[in-house]
Amino acid sequence: MERKVDPLELDSQGIDGDEILSNVVLDHFVAEPDHIEPFGTSELNWAVAGPLGQFVLKVSSEVVPPVGSKPVKPATTQHYSIHASAGVSNKLLG
Repeated sequence: MERKVDPLELDSQGIDGDEILSNVVLDHFVAEPDHIEPFGTSELNWAVAGPLGQFVLKVSSEVVPPVGSKPVKPATTQHYSIHASAGVSNKLLG
């Protein structure tokens, strides 16, 4: 049985965040449509695989589940990214 850990407390528990993140893999991160006019709507879709419960996933600065979608409606040009973190370790996925 896998032990449950707080992804933000890994380093204080002696667990290597870099090792966990080496097992986090981006399946896809797409926007549909991928180009919009200001105030237009696009849907971000993503899927990430990895050791569940051992990392935190964020799209831009919002914590999100490993598989999901989110509508966005930016007023100006906006670039979105997806990051995984475990303890003090971070990994840009896309």
